[in-house]
Order: sequence, then C-alpha cells, then structure tokens
Amino acid sequence: MPKLQYVSEPTANGTFELFGQPPAGTLSVTMELAASDDAPALVRVPGAIALTKDAERRRATGVVPIGQLSPGDYVLRAVVSLDGQPIATLARTLRKSAS
Repeated sequence: MPKLQYVSEPTANGTFELFGQPPAGTLSVTMELAASDDAPALVRVPGAIALTKDAERRRATGVVPIGQLSPGDYVLRAVVSLDGQPIATLARTLRKSAS
C-alpha cells in the first residue's frame, strides 16, 4: 500500500511506472529528498528501472533513508534521466511525524 506519512520507519520506498516506447540511450532514475519543491536535495540515491512484460512499460523504484529526518514535510523527487541528462521529474510530499 502506498504511504506518504512515516513515524519511525528507517526508509521510504518510491515506485512509479514509465509508459511509452523507450528512447535510444540509457534511462536511469535518482531519488531525492528535499525540504521543499525547489530546495537542493538533502539525500540523493540511485534508483532502478526494470522491464515489465509490456514492452512499452517500465517500473522505477528506489529506497530513500528517512530515519534521521526531523519531523516535518519533505519533497520526495524521482528524477528520470536519459544518458545522464534529466528529462522528467515526479514529486510527492512525504510527512515525517513525531513518534
């Protein structure tokens, strides 16, 4: 079950799908955690893009450490890149609550 509110969990898992014919080149994804939409990343970790049974669909996943975060709202961003150049960003708010 997708979850965007955390209390004592050490990590947050991000998953999303990419649709369409993949372009020539190498697709990659990086997961970022930031204090706001336009703030620099506090945490940046590589994700993974996996093939699915459907030739026009890929599944992207990543695990971001959140155990040491102070309570508050953060932005979890997934940055999709083609040959190392960003081509798309997906962002959602993640809430870390006090225990």
